[in-house]
Amino acid sequence: MNMFSTHSGSPARSSAWSQALLLALSVTGASGAVINGNLYVGNENDYVFPQNDVNGPQAVNITEPTQITGDVYVSHDESWITLPGVLTVTSGLTSDRGYIGFGIHGRGVAVVRGSNASWTTARELYVGHSAPGVLLVDKGAQVSSRGAFLGRTFYGSGQAVIADPGSRWVNQGLFQVGGQSRDVSTLSLYNGAELRTDQLAFMASSGAYLGGTVNTGATTVESGGSGLVASVSVGGSGVLNTPTLEVGAGTFIVDGFAAKLNSTSASLGTNRSGAAKVGVYSGGVWTNTGSIQVGGAGDADLTVHNRGNVNADTLDIRPKGRLVLVGETFFSGRREDASLSATLVLNGGVLEAKGFHGTIGALDMRVSSTLEFSGVDVDLAFADSSAFDWGANLLDVVGYSLSDGSSLRFGVNAAGLTAGQLSLFNFGAQGLGATIDAAGFVTPLSATAVPEPATAATLAALGALGIAGWWRRRREPARDLLGARSGDFPRGLAE
Repeated sequence: MNMFSTHSGSPARSSAWSQALLLALSVTGASGAVINGNLYVGNENDYVFPQNDVNGPQAVNITEPTQITGDVYVSHDESWITLPGVLTVTSGLTSDRGYIGFGIHGRGVAVVRGSNASWTTARELYVGHSAPGVLLVDKGAQVSSRGAFLGRTFYGSGQAVIADPGSRWVNQGLFQVGGQSRDVSTLSLYNGAELRTDQLAFMASSGAYLGGTVNTGATTVESGGSGLVASVSVGGSGVLNTPTLEVGAGTFIVDGFAAKLNSTSASLGTNRSGAAKVGVYSGGVWTNTGSIQVGGAGDADLTVHNRGNVNADTLDIRPKGRLVLVGETFFSGRREDASLSATLVLNGGVLEAKGFHGTIGALDMRVSSTLEFSGVDVDLAFADSSAFDWGANLLDVVGYSLSDGSSLRFGVNAAGLTAGQLSLFNFGAQGLGATIDAAGFVTPLSATAVPEPATAATLAALGALGIAGWWRRRREPARDLLGARSGDFPRGLAE
């Protein structure tokens, strides 16, 4: 039984391929095929191969266990071709390395399909090494590698899709998406698929949709320098479990009610030449058991949008960092607000509350920082923060106004802040200092002490008008309800 099914437009190539397979069968017996060399899928007829290599046709189907002692090249080509090489694996395939898309003008597609299908490489597996390449792993298939690269060189771009429950890619070492390619390389997981790797890196010109489960020892998004910015999304029912997360430059989003990011520590904005944009949206949950640092060598924004949830031990906002909490009231009256459970440390960064209603934990301040009210009707509440020593650092409060219904609260009573902390509030034109009432609400000191100049002038004018009216009433004859002068009535009545 021939465990390979092949088809090609060239009868001569098919004949040569069949002879090579018969040679392989003669040394393996019934258990499967062994090729003592490399396997090439989708090549030109004039390419000269080493003696033990097998030059396959445009498409090769591996239907029984096959061992390649060398490497597998899908579309290894040095001249122009019009169709990609296609490798389909529905049984077990092992090789030293794998190259899907090799050669400047080559294109390659590999499909590993079904619960009996697997491809194991002893070393690296490249998808889009020096030409476009596509790898599809679905319907319960398995892929194993020691090093994985999607888009390795300038001309290489790789697209890897892992789909369906039971489908899995297990990698030892680094799994890298993008890097030097001029085109975008992508990793996509859907419908319960899984990726396991020691380290996961998204470089320049990379993208990812993680709708399955990813277990990794460390995740980096580092797309500074040349190339398009990396964009990573944990969506759908996707789960990313990573002890460390570093977003140096690029976009990282957790979006959807079943989307989850679980980490121990995170650093956002570690790249001097780029900016990190991180968002948690629409019921997505980020749980971090240690500290999340926002801002560092580079700029970083962490936005927690409607019903997004961030739970962390400490959220540290550095000088180049900004935390944005967003809330919204819909026409029906329903509200959607961000949720944050963490001790917030302002280390020179900015906290922006944009239409937000909610309580976000205690506030520590170690470097003068900014609290920004954006939009109207902001209801921002901190937990009791009196235990922290703010030193002599000022908290600049921008955009705060009692007239638009906004409020600022610490704790649930007047002990939510110390007198020293209250003296460090800077409300800009409203002056330094704040007061806290019996329910913990904080307002500018000037709002309860001396009126602002405009307010004082208005009160003075109203007072002057009142005095003048009183004096006029004293000097003019009295009038009845119809406006008649007192002289029109008998003297006794007028008096």
